Amino acid sequence: MVIAIIGVLASLLLPALGKAKLKAQGLQCLNNHRQLGLAWRMYSDDQAERLPMASAFRPNLAWITGLLDFDPNNRSNWDVTADLQRSPLWPYAGQSAQVFKCPADRSVVRPTTGRFAGQVVPRVRSMSMNIWVGGG
Repeated sequence: MVIAIIGVLASLLLPALGKAKLKAQGLQCLNNHRQLGLAWRMYSDDQAERLPMASAFRPNLAWITGLLDFDPNNRSNWDVTADLQRSPLWPYAGQSAQVFKCPADRSVVRPTTGRFAGQVVPRVRSMSMNIWVGGG
């Protein structure tokens, strides 16, 4: 009888715990957006009020280079050193790769080269920027 009661209570609590986890992930994602926005602002304060560009075709002015897709040969998908650490926002974001990714993003890639070859790894970034923002 005790086991049945515990089972019923657990079944009632699990949906509530799942909702709480989703809410926490949403708040963390909002916080990451806020941190990234502050990084853009601090960067522009140091760069004569210029925002970094969104274009990957002007790498010296872009907030980040590299394009995200699901190509396992594209290092931008899975290697933090490929683009994130080269971003002009990297020092302003506390040198943290987590700022560039929403924790609710479950997208993965299986790299064919590098130290993660053959493994399933999460993509390094889910944040993006409208192409019309920023400029030199």
